[in-house]
Amino acid sequence: MNRQEQLAKTCKDLMLKEPFYGMFLIMLNKVWTDKVPTAGVGRNGINYQLYINPEFWDKLTDLQRIGLLKHELLHIGFFHVTDFDHLTDHDVRNVAMDIEINQYIDKAWLPEGGCFLEDMNKQLGLDMKKKMGTKYYYDEIMKVKDQLSDQLKNYLKDTHAGWEEFDDMDEATQKLVQKQTEHILKEVAEQTKKSTGSIPGEFQELLDKINKVEPPKFDWRGYLRRFAGASMDIYTKKLRRKP
Repeated sequence: MNRQEQLAKTCKDLMLKEPFYGMFLIMLNKVWTDKVPTAGVGRNGINYQLYINPEFWDKLTDLQRIGLLKHELLHIGFFHVTDFDHLTDHDVRNVAMDIEINQYIDKAWLPEGGCFLEDMNKQLGLDMKKKMGTKYYYDEIMKVKDQLSDQLKNYLKDTHAGWEEFDDMDEATQKLVQKQTEHILKEVAEQTKKSTGSIPGEFQELLDKINKVEPPKFDWRGYLRRFAGASMDIYTKKLRRKP
């Protein structure tokens, strides 16, 4: 079985195990490349694509391949590439992101060396709580970063290759990418429901927020009513002035 066939099988296996993630994976372009050491999220206009290192892929078990791709899908679905650029220490930020999303993946599905909450608590001497979000883990690690050994500081190194493609986005492009992410998630949720699959709990709250119709910040209807009323008053006064 060649790599492309293996990738197709992984997509099918993920679809059977977790339909939402399987649908998500099918919607993204996948690229074999050695520009990343393992796998990563890349940019294609305002869309995403997944980068996969072929040599790393070959070393993985079937379950680890599923876990690897689910890991990258969670980065996208949790808006990690667009919503956390204000966290200035990129190394700590990336570890915090991995700690967050790896809690939603069976540990047996991931290769060794990943960032897991329990392991990071032991290594860093922390007591971080479960499922608290990237910002929480970032803040907790930053509290102790200056006290860490050189070995642990080296562990907190930037591994999210491909993400530099998102660094040069202006504000307008960033908003477009965010909107595209929302569109993808809504489409995946709709297709999952049609196939009688369920929406994972980690995404239901996000989808509820996305689908919530926010009231407009500017009352255009009221403004138009007032404008039309004022115009009618002016017109009426003009008519009254005519002999």
